[in-house]
Amino acid sequence: MVGVHARVVWPPVIRALSIAVSLVLIACGGHEAGPTRVVSLEAASVTPLPAGAGRIELISPDLACAIDRYMSEVHCVRPDGEATAFGRSGQGPGEFEYPSHLARGDGGESIIVHDLPLKRISVFSASGEFLGSAATADITGIQTLSDSTVLARVMRSMPGETLPKVVAELNIHTGEFGWERYVLDDQVGDLACDTPLGWDQTKLGYWIPVGDRDILFTACRGEFLLRFTEEADQRPTVVLRAPTYQERFPTEESVQRALETDRRNAAAGRWSPGLSAEQRRSAPKFWYSARTMDGRRRVWFRSGAGDEGAEPRETFLDVYQILDESVEFLGTARLDGDVTNIAAAGDWLVALRNEHDSGDSRTLAWYEIGDLGL
Repeated sequence: MVGVHARVVWPPVIRALSIAVSLVLIACGGHEAGPTRVVSLEAASVTPLPAGAGRIELISPDLACAIDRYMSEVHCVRPDGEATAFGRSGQGPGEFEYPSHLARGDGGESIIVHDLPLKRISVFSASGEFLGSAATADITGIQTLSDSTVLARVMRSMPGETLPKVVAELNIHTGEFGWERYVLDDQVGDLACDTPLGWDQTKLGYWIPVGDRDILFTACRGEFLLRFTEEADQRPTVVLRAPTYQERFPTEESVQRALETDRRNAAAGRWSPGLSAEQRRSAPKFWYSARTMDGRRRVWFRSGAGDEGAEPRETFLDVYQILDESVEFLGTARLDGDVTNIAAAGDWLVALRNEHDSGDSRTLAWYEIGDLGL
């Protein structure tokens, strides 16, 4: 396959971002960030995916899988376009009621599918053969560590306490948990957010595992990154101001689209938040959404830059390096197209794209990311 081509560019949307910001590295000292460096990446190959493709995972450098939410199946592709699919709608072995998350297991030899309504995980071989399943209680999602350990997000109630964020090591063959890590919003109560949190919002947002019991959270809608390392230390060991952060609010089109989705869900008896138009308009958007970590302990976050239009034609990914005692911002990668999800394994990254010029269709772009030049 063709390797990545990189060139340094300074698009206006990035030039307008903060040129110098303060980084607060607790116990690590502080310094000023220089101008944001942006590298454009070109896809080594692009492969088609079903229109219903949503969650994705890079199982190995040459095999990526996506959940097809329309067909209740998992669709896997290779860079040369070879494709297979497995699973079907149902409640029996190897079937799905609503496949919600993917993870890779056994060093890329197996594919793990989490079914939220059925409260179970199913294990398949890399070729799609059903290998077994296990019941999972209180799991809201699963995610892969770079060493192929599967972690689970777990719901835990603590009387008199804020609902905690719980990360647990998951045994994919039994559904049992190993170590667990609790993080409470109260533990970052003294963190000052410039971004108003608005209705029913907490400071801690998305999280990504970056090591055994080592977790990186976004906070204040993506304004900060927080790293929790030692389990005994209930405060973040690193607090990093996201250099490119900008407060953004939903467009009127997206507000109306969300309200219509709420109405359809309520009419069908499904859960709906029941938010008013004003509540949706006044809630700042998350700056960071899709995220992944590659084989070099670099964390990639899809940022809100380039999101203003209804059909964005470019996407920006902020890249951070996880070090032993700190987190270092490396720069920003620019990808063509409207990227909604990303996944990495080793020195490869895949990006799920909406193809607006081709109706309701999806493609998967493959990028070699070994040497970014950041």
